[in-house]
Order: sequence, then C-alpha cells, then structure tokens
Amino acid sequence: MKVAELGVGSETCVTQQGTFTCKTYWLPSGKKSKEIGVKDVDALTVENAAWTTNNNSTWFAAGAWERIHDDQGRVCSMKDGHPACYQN
Repeated sequence: MKVAELGVGSETCVTQQGTFTCKTYWLPSGKKSKEIGVKDVDALTVENAAWTTNNNSTWFAAGAWERIHDDQGRVCSMKDGHPACYQN
C-alpha cells in the first residue's frame, strides 16, 4: 500500500476529487502512517489489486488514489481475498 501527502513533493496523484502534486510513501503491513514519520496522510492506494472501501460500496482500480480528509482515518486489511479499507 502507498500513502500520500497532497500539495507537496514532485509526484502526481489523481484522486476522485482532482489531480494533486504529492509525495508518496510505502506503508509496510501492520504499520500506521505515523510510525513511518508521515503525520498527515491525505490519500491512499493499493498498487497491485482492485480494492474496496466504505463497506464494499466503492471499488478502486489498482493504483487509483482515494483522498482522505483530516477527520477520516482508514484501517485496511484483506477481506474475501481482496484489499479493503474502511473509515474508522
């Protein structure tokens, strides 16, 4: 999984809410973003599989970025053989 800070860096992240300059980070399994030194994650993606969020109602293609607002957290795990990320 990758996470991103939006509005900084030299990469580009295309989210459902627009295209942003971004800085991305690999998030190791079982780690929180704060544990790798990223205090404010603004978006996330799963690079190698279609993945779901919001109780399977929204599907994202591999590599598609989902924007996360400051009052939203995400917890991700494998569910029914695919990555699933839910607001906590």
